[in-house]
Amino acid sequence: VYQILSGNYEEATIPWYVNRSDHDMVRSNPFTFVEGVGVLFYKDKYGYIDTTGKIIVAPVYDDARQFHMGRGAVAHNSLWGFVDKPGKEVIALKYQYVRRFASNGLACVAIQKTTNPYEPTGNEGDVEAVVEISGDDYGDYNYLESVYGFIDTTGTYVIEPKFRFAEDFQEGLAVATDDNNLKGYINERGTYVIPAKYRSASGFAYGYALVSFGYESNHFITKTGADAPQFSMQKLPKYDKILRPFRDNENLWGY
Repeated sequence: VYQILSGNYEEATIPWYVNRSDHDMVRSNPFTFVEGVGVLFYKDKYGYIDTTGKIIVAPVYDDARQFHMGRGAVAHNSLWGFVDKPGKEVIALKYQYVRRFASNGLACVAIQKTTNPYEPTGNEGDVEAVVEISGDDYGDYNYLESVYGFIDTTGTYVIEPKFRFAEDFQEGLAVATDDNNLKGYINERGTYVIPAKYRSASGFAYGYALVSFGYESNHFITKTGADAPQFSMQKLPKYDKILRPFRDNENLWGY
């Protein structure tokens, strides 16, 4: 009757150095429930179902993501918000972008701001923050940029939107991009505790993160920002020790 869609993102078991496509929206396994809830797809719309087969959120949304911390992200007309398990929209659909709620109860969200008549911020070629460019007959242009902040499960801003980009909190720190398109790490007050000086940066896991200053290979740092030269990518455990569902060319499932 309907198709159940759900991801296989498990923060506790999948190492951060594995490249996870599309954040926590990987949908290769349609049989996984998170917090007792699965994403369902029916007539080109998304909703939620519980493990008994009962539809708890009607499939009326353009997109939906897995539940975390009792909240499921949903979208309509390209705007995102959150529903609870009874199906109530507890956080209004007003964001350009959202991430899941992390274990500290904070979720990264993005809203649009208009900068005019200035050029978009950032280095030449950076397009991460520019969402849309609109103009009028007089040649005046508005640059609509996304700025990122963090909300709690009630929708209240804990960190006001001010970053060009941000990611989930992991082990108490989150990657955040400044106006120069450099990445650093902020705490739960939105203060940089590791300065924004990296071109690429991963989230922390087991006390370490991967960063790079440019096009050189990544290296490890600790939560103080100090280098950790005792570690290298070659010494990391192999990913093949974790079983994951897969589907073959004959549409059969295994592990």
